[in-house]
Amino acid sequence: MRKRGIEVYEQNKLNTGIEAKFICRGYHERMLLLNDIVAAQATIHMRRYLGLDISSFKSYEEQYQIK
Repeated sequence: MRKRGIEVYEQNKLNTGIEAKFICRGYHERMLLLNDIVAAQATIHMRRYLGLDISSFKSYEEQYQIK
């Protein structure tokens, strides 16, 4: 993140997830990571790391029909 000039200056834990405020190229931005999405992504990464089959999980593009 340092190489790309991104600096996180505030983090808050909310009931729905984690909010992070950061500066990128001089612009102040805000990101909200929802607990359910973080848990789902962690499951996929752990299964991949353990060498388990992840073919039953849809990709982000497939799930939300993004082209």
